[in-house]
Amino acid sequence: MKPTANRNTLLDNLFKRQRAAAPQKTPFVSVVCPTWNRREFLPYLLYIYQYQDYPADKRELILLDDSPESNQDLVDMMIDPALHNVRYIHSPERLPLGKKRNMLNELATGEYIISFDDDDYYPPEKISYQVAEMQGP
Repeated sequence: MKPTANRNTLLDNLFKRQRAAAPQKTPFVSVVCPTWNRREFLPYLLYIYQYQDYPADKRELILLDDSPESNQDLVDMMIDPALHNVRYIHSPERLPLGKKRNMLNELATGEYIISFDDDDYYPPEKISYQVAEMQGP
C-alpha cells in the first residue's frame, strides 16, 4: 500500500467523523399550500402542520386560498395566535395552480420551501425528514 493512499484514507475518515459530529443547524422552513374550495380539509391540514416534530419557531405555514369565500375565520379558530407562524392569504380572483405556487414561493421567508397539499396526510416527521434529506450528509 502506498503511503499517500493510506494518508488519504485517514484524512477521509477524519473528515467523515468531523461532519458526523458537527451539529446540523436548524434552518427556518416555509411550508406552502395552495387551496381552493377545500374548507372541509383545512382543519386536517392545520392539525397536521401543528403536530409536526420540527420546531415551531423554525417554520411557517403559508396558505393561498382563491375560494369564492374566505376561510380566515376557520384558520383563526384553529390556530393559536401567539404562534405567529401561519399566514392565510385570500385571493378573490381564481388563479391557476402554477401561479399560486409561484406566489407562495415568493412569499416564503424560509431557507427551505416544502409543499403541502390540502388533501394529503403527512406524518409528524415530514418536515424534519425533508430538511435532513436536503441538508445531506
